[in-house]
Amino acid sequence: MSLLRSCFKVSNSMRIIILIMCLIFIPKLAWCQIEEEVFQKNVLTRQDYQEDWVPTLLKSTSMPLPSLAKLNGYVFHWNVRGKMDDATKIDGLNWKSSLSGWSASLAYASLYKAFQIVNVEIGNPNGLVNSWEGQLNSSVGNAPSSLNAGMRFSNSSFVQEYWLHYKSGWLVKKRRTNFWAFQLFASWQQAPLGLLPIGFKKSSGVLLNAQKFFKKEQTISWSIWWNPSSQGKISPSVQEAFNLSHQRNYNPNQGWYKGRLWYAGTKSSAIPMSTIQYEKKWAPNGFLQANIGGAYGIQSQTQLDWTNTMDPRPDYYKYLPSYSKDSLMRNQLTQFFLTHPQALQINYDALEKINQSNILKRSFYIINRKMSEISIVKASLLGSYFMTPYIQAQVGMQLSMNKVRSYNIMENLIGGDFFYNYNGWVDDNGSENNFQNDIQHPNRKIKKGDQWGSDAVLTHQQVNYWAIVKKEFLKHEISLRYEAAQNIFQRIGLLQNGLFPNRSLGKSFPLFFPEFQIQGQYVYKFSGKWYANLILQKQTNAPISNEIYLDPSLHDATASFLLPEVVQGAVFSIYYRSVSSKWDLSIYTRSVKNETEKNLFYHDQYGAFVYGMVGQKNSNFKGIEWSGEKNISSSIQFIWASTWNDYVITNNPLYEFKMTNDLFKVESGSLLLKNMPATSSPQMVHAISLVYQPNFSFRFGITGVYALKRSANFNPFRRSQELLHIIQEPNSLNNLMAPYWLPNQMVWNSFISKNAQMHWGVKKTTVKCSLSIKNIFNTLIPILVFEQSRYDYIGNKLEKFPMKYLYDQGVTCTAGIQITIQ
Repeated sequence: MSLLRSCFKVSNSMRIIILIMCLIFIPKLAWCQIEEEVFQKNVLTRQDYQEDWVPTLLKSTSMPLPSLAKLNGYVFHWNVRGKMDDATKIDGLNWKSSLSGWSASLAYASLYKAFQIVNVEIGNPNGLVNSWEGQLNSSVGNAPSSLNAGMRFSNSSFVQEYWLHYKSGWLVKKRRTNFWAFQLFASWQQAPLGLLPIGFKKSSGVLLNAQKFFKKEQTISWSIWWNPSSQGKISPSVQEAFNLSHQRNYNPNQGWYKGRLWYAGTKSSAIPMSTIQYEKKWAPNGFLQANIGGAYGIQSQTQLDWTNTMDPRPDYYKYLPSYSKDSLMRNQLTQFFLTHPQALQINYDALEKINQSNILKRSFYIINRKMSEISIVKASLLGSYFMTPYIQAQVGMQLSMNKVRSYNIMENLIGGDFFYNYNGWVDDNGSENNFQNDIQHPNRKIKKGDQWGSDAVLTHQQVNYWAIVKKEFLKHEISLRYEAAQNIFQRIGLLQNGLFPNRSLGKSFPLFFPEFQIQGQYVYKFSGKWYANLILQKQTNAPISNEIYLDPSLHDATASFLLPEVVQGAVFSIYYRSVSSKWDLSIYTRSVKNETEKNLFYHDQYGAFVYGMVGQKNSNFKGIEWSGEKNISSSIQFIWASTWNDYVITNNPLYEFKMTNDLFKVESGSLLLKNMPATSSPQMVHAISLVYQPNFSFRFGITGVYALKRSANFNPFRRSQELLHIIQEPNSLNNLMAPYWLPNQMVWNSFISKNAQMHWGVKKTTVKCSLSIKNIFNTLIPILVFEQSRYDYIGNKLEKFPMKYLYDQGVTCTAGIQITIQ
């Protein structure tokens, strides 16, 4: 563990010396790196060496920037082209849901090595997105029998990781007409308290897959995986707190309770998932696949809550030195925090004394667990047919039924005896029922482990179908894709609260949202090495549940400005492919209309909480991308990528404020956002990588990603036309209207790999060691910067509620070993 801690303390000069030594002693090193699998996706494959090879239909670009960014940990927190396809397709099913509370990635986070990357569709479902990951499949396929075991140690997202992977290969019966195979994958990750910025991590997982091959080319596969996990969360904070703590990874969630480290903010997942997949070759050139799957379980988060008492957060603006108007007091507070850094963490012992100081021992501070009870069933049908060697067609359909029930569980009373089932964030209007979360059982005392607060269910049903046709000529290739879907959302309230007694209990009216997508691509082959393609696309998107309902935990009221989001765009690319090099040049444009945004925050001017809604916002994303790969020699490969982008809001959208207590509209108008950044992604990115591979068993590489012109996330509501008319001071007005650009920064990653093969008996054994270093020079990179929702609407002082930051962890080291027996 001491080695992991030392990664944060190595000086820049020492890092340079280590890097030089690695370069000098490359031939003698016996290390490898897990990230090699990522780079393999961008190395020339056997297909690339074919003179007549053309990329898969509807894939917009094969540039390596996304993988190079991932190799560096996405420290810049950006999406290529302003949008990334976050769909998770496993075993032919898209597990993405439009309901909040469900994260598919959490259900297989430490099981990623068990899945294979496949492409069962003709092309990418979204041609305007750089998506290189493909789809995941848990089937063992035609893999030979093997046993794979390994371990890794890191100061990144985990400290210890172990895994075991067994593949049986095809097991043949006597008649040799039926085959079957299975695989078993088990993983375990752990990070003890205090070693990582998140605080701790516990994750274990298991995947079991069985596959049977019948005669007449039929295959059935069954998979089940379960990845229970729990970990702490790191929260952003103001720059002043980072400066006072002298910690780049300052975590306001961290605190002390009874002499031990304690984290109020955590997240956990315990959702078994299962799929059944049937495949059949129903004609010489036809293929049919049917899939069905389900996910049932709970994902939850804990947080510190309080009511009718002081804000306990140590970085709350009133507790920091900058809040004091007296310079002497500010200096004294600054010195106090510098000499008593523990004051910047939550003192849970003090909160316990407050909970125990009243006669009834009523808790005013609690740890609450927000529960999301997940029930998801999905089924899909996919058929493809090669009418001729040059004409392909594919049709598909997916049905989804998603249900998420949200409620609260009392996790910890922090020394108190009970907690009243009150809504502590309601403004007092004189009614006793106003604060009741359940007016049918008023003033109920909540004990540890009891359910309390709101209780509501959101459902989402979707039917989605698509068709793709591809036609190849001697020098041309044409393809079309059409996709349509119908979405139905509904809220079911299980409790009647006192704030909205007539709108909280029972079923709401179902809401219908259709969507469609049409996409086409034309490819022209100048020669076996040169070709160009043009992609055109238009689609409408249904909103997600967070955008539809104002607050589904309290009522069925919907947000304003619920118009269908319209996306359209085009990509023109030129490609060059040869045995030793390839390069791409792409020009793209993408427009989004009718974007919406919603937020709940405290409005100083009204002295109450309000719902802020933005509607009819239009944005445009356009840019140029250039990338290339060159084999300088048989052992050295050079990779580069550059992007020049322009992300802007093209109009002044509308907005509304509604009071949370009665949904009364108190303000509306337009926001002066025209020409403001449409996203916080960098508008220029440059990446470079040099890979040295003198033989199959050894590999060394170094990669750098440089981001420029990256804006902070701004709060749109403080740029309302009404508020800006009130501000008289020109400097304040200019500072408010100008975007805040973060500093240009670069991050470096290095990796070394070495495979060694040994023979034990009749088995072939491969031993693979790994070493990887990210952010070599420990650059202080803000991965997230945003303006707070709360703003000084009375005094219009920008410094009163400053921006919040979340910084990259810094230099991280990962070392591991992997043994494969075949």
